[in-house]
Amino acid sequence: MVDENKINGFLLDIEHEYTKARKKHPPMHSAHEGISVIREEFEELWDHVKADTAHTDAAYTEAVHLATMAMAFALEINGKLMDYQKTE
Repeated sequence: MVDENKINGFLLDIEHEYTKARKKHPPMHSAHEGISVIREEFEELWDHVKADTAHTDAAYTEAVHLATMAMAFALEINGKLMDYQKTE
């Protein structure tokens, strides 16, 4: 299991990147746009895996970008919450 402090740090990095991205770019307009952005971020992380550089700061940054865009898709395109987060 990953240390809770690392999880919280990762989530803070995602929050920071999301805020930064939305200051620079508008929200996703469609699922097709969203999946294109996610695929681009995935490919950039995949390049690190293929180059055996997945342990680097640059690869971590790409993982944060990928997670951020997946979150943006979930919030901006889908907008649903998991059952445990819904209020009655």
